[in-house]
Amino acid sequence: MSLPRFAPYETVTSDRAAALALYEWNADASAVVFHAIGMLEVLLRNSLSDVLGQMFPGPVPWYNQVSWDARTHDDVAKARGRATLRGSFQR
Repeated sequence: MSLPRFAPYETVTSDRAAALALYEWNADASAVVFHAIGMLEVLLRNSLSDVLGQMFPGPVPWYNQVSWDARTHDDVAKARGRATLRGSFQR
């Protein structure tokens, strides 16, 4: 790690070992927080998809019933293609 990156940790601690321990604690805490944010994002996305599926019921998925502009339509088609290629798309 660079000295400018490490400097704030040295500023608030008494020595280099304490600064390194604080840096490692910060990295661990950040990993936990970002993992939780990732799980929340998936939960939110799935919930939105469920609600939109109820708003646009039928045999055709909601994202094929909504009027998209051309760019968004292309983006959805590309994302769907990528998901299908990875074997994770189900509908």
